[in-house]
Amino acid sequence: MKTVSINVYEYNELDPKIQAKVLGEFSGINVDHEWWTDTFEDADMVGIRIVNFDIEYKSIKVLPRLSMEEIIEEILKNHGEHCATYKTAMKYKGPLDLEEDFLEEIGRDYLDLLKEDFEFRQSEQAIVECIEANEYEFTKDGKIFKE
Repeated sequence: MKTVSINVYEYNELDPKIQAKVLGEFSGINVDHEWWTDTFEDADMVGIRIVNFDIEYKSIKVLPRLSMEEIIEEILKNHGEHCATYKTAMKYKGPLDLEEDFLEEIGRDYLDLLKEDFEFRQSEQAIVECIEANEYEFTKDGKIFKE
């Protein structure tokens, strides 16, 4: 019988060049699933259904589940005043007949939120946080160690 001993390292213990390699290999770790679910649920909560979106082509399709007035009321009640959706809702609050314009603008707000979330999830900070939260260990050359 032969016994082999392997040293394993936490991400922060790896050589900087190896850390860069690991980051490249883990670049999709936070977006390889339905990462958009929270944003879709948020939109649904205020009466908007996100049908589809494409960050690369900057397109989104939203449909109302409630009246424009009810959507605005829900956004103002549930979103903070610094949120783009809140600002859009304030802009359209009142007796205006601009539902199409409102839906287009609120859709752009949600597309921006999705884009920001996607970009953060692919950032070095988010990838490192995921690696550390999952307590991944690596060999000296950056290969993930599995017992």
